[in-house]
Amino acid sequence: MPLGNLCEYLLGPILSVPIYIMFLALSLVKELILVDILLSESPVFLATKNQSTAALLSLIKLKGNKNAIEIDIDIKNIENSLKNAQETLKKNGLLDLFRSRSVRDGL
Repeated sequence: MPLGNLCEYLLGPILSVPIYIMFLALSLVKELILVDILLSESPVFLATKNQSTAALLSLIKLKGNKNAIEIDIDIKNIENSLKNAQETLKKNGLLDLFRSRSVRDGL
């Protein structure tokens, strides 16, 4: 049984409705704050925003078991894949995606 359901069954009959709703809202705010503190941005997202130092720090945080050389290789791979994607999009354009019959059928 999930913890939220357990709280409903234990606290629901004891608390009044407004207090129970405030209790649920406070637990939601607590979770939002913890998610903001504990989770970091994706290195790929930060690299797309041209924040390479923040992307490097995020990659170090996510892959703490790797050494500096492996992390440097990973960040270069991310940057190269983003450059390739941008060049492909500039060269082909967005409308070229829809020129293929198989892509149109998939939509």
